[in-house]
Amino acid sequence: MLMCVALLALQMISCSSSGDNLKLIPVKTGEKWGFVDRTGKYVINPQFKNVEPFKNGMAAVQTMDYKFGYIDEKGSFVINPQFYDADSFNDGLALVTSENDKIGYINKKGNYIIGPFDCEDAIPFSDGLAFVSPYDSGPVCYDKNGSKIFELQDVSMVYSYKEGLARIVGVDGKYGFIDKKGAVVINNQFDNVEDFSEGLAAFEQSGKWGYIDKSGKIVINPQYNMAFQFNDGVAAVISGGQCGIIDKKGNYVINPQFDNVVVFRDGMAAFLSGESYGFIDKKGKIIINPQFDLADNFRYGLAIVATSNEKFGFIDKNGKYAITPQFDFATNFYDNIAFVKSNGKYGIINKEGKYVVNPQFDMLGIDIYESFDSYEFREWYDNNKNYITNSYASNIKAANSIIQTLFAGDDPCGYHMTVDDFGNYDNEVLNKYEIRAEDEAGIEINGYFKNPIYREVKSYEYDRWGDRYETKKREYHRDEPCGVIKLSISGDKLGKEVKIKTLAPLMVSLLENKYGIKMEKDDDRMVWFDASNQKGLGVGSSSYYLFIYFIQDKSVYDKERNSTSF
Repeated sequence: MLMCVALLALQMISCSSSGDNLKLIPVKTGEKWGFVDRTGKYVINPQFKNVEPFKNGMAAVQTMDYKFGYIDEKGSFVINPQFYDADSFNDGLALVTSENDKIGYINKKGNYIIGPFDCEDAIPFSDGLAFVSPYDSGPVCYDKNGSKIFELQDVSMVYSYKEGLARIVGVDGKYGFIDKKGAVVINNQFDNVEDFSEGLAAFEQSGKWGYIDKSGKIVINPQYNMAFQFNDGVAAVISGGQCGIIDKKGNYVINPQFDNVVVFRDGMAAFLSGESYGFIDKKGKIIINPQFDLADNFRYGLAIVATSNEKFGFIDKNGKYAITPQFDFATNFYDNIAFVKSNGKYGIINKEGKYVVNPQFDMLGIDIYESFDSYEFREWYDNNKNYITNSYASNIKAANSIIQTLFAGDDPCGYHMTVDDFGNYDNEVLNKYEIRAEDEAGIEINGYFKNPIYREVKSYEYDRWGDRYETKKREYHRDEPCGVIKLSISGDKLGKEVKIKTLAPLMVSLLENKYGIKMEKDDDRMVWFDASNQKGLGVGSSSYYLFIYFIQDKSVYDKERNSTSF
């Protein structure tokens, strides 16, 4: 269950406006996924544990016995469920993991074209090429025919191709670029780089960002705290803690003055001033005054906004409400429909704000946050301090991912572990009353116990000469329950754009609404206790970690609460 926190965001795949992706919409009812059409009618009944959207007439699905296969638009298996994991098809091939953890690429008949291999990692095809990282060599590049194109040496990381070049990271941690033959065209020399966009790539050197061309020549000197990709001839940059817009010569089109990263769409962009959002044109002129708690760019003539009561609606380009704020959440429009959430259920509306499909689904298998233009924020430095910028939508995404995986039931304190459960993870016994572990998704778990979890008993071993000597061994009390379970989730497990300090109070608010409880401040965390049995729930944070406490025994919580590690 814990690993789902990190994986949930990956399972909710973005849904473009293409007819293929909107023809059948993945929906979840109860514990099972199925597919409906735009009218909400089931085309494929709920029967799967997990699904991905259809792509080119096929969809990867996971059966209730945890095996992945592929179905057609009638719900029939065209590739039988047999894989431990499976991705959608890209460039005619799909990346799959077998039951024995081997990774390879299959065609639409289910035949392996590449692999399967015992390897460390692999990425889907992009621009006709894909990379595999074997255990015993550097990354290997393959084409769609399964031919090995080249192998990279002294490279610790490689990214997918964009505009004919791929980012690489050398063993010294420096970034450069290779072409499709594997030749290094820009030497590893930068502290960080982004993908090429419109012929230019942002790079970082000594804490400042600038831009290079595809020959590696610096065309805009490093001078910004952060720099983003070019789009339609302009790019957002951060300078002095404010966002501005530059052209490809580095000239400011709009001087730095905004509190968020501005991205234009259809000649306009949502901007943040203080705590309110408005809209500007490409000359920096304010078209709609700042007045919204959240706003995103216009699509199909409407822009999504949120009000102070956290309700979502849509405005037209005159700033007037076309659909009054009334939803708990909403996406931007895909063609003529948008996905909305009301009273804990998801439905579909048209551009008049009328329900095409009433709220009835527990989840939609599309990334309802992906429709936002919120840029992928990066770490940037100013005054020797590290800042992680973010968007509100990203924090909502992370908070809902956690709640939907860790708090699925009616009992907010319903998560339990025993000493024996820690045997499922790499763990370290810190003392007789505490175990620390890390799950498959990289989430740290600390278990605090009321009673000793082991006792030392006399034992005997033999030395190298065969002589017996007395020693001690531990006998563990496997069924001993945790008094307090602490989960530590780092921001990078939830997305680089997530700001933990903002996420923690949002989690508190959502949990209070979900369970009808009131959490009270207790030092650096918010805590609620059930008066009837003294079980409780806690949420806290640091700059980089979100902490969640499942309190099964208040006496253990009271004992540990003053500990610096707690």
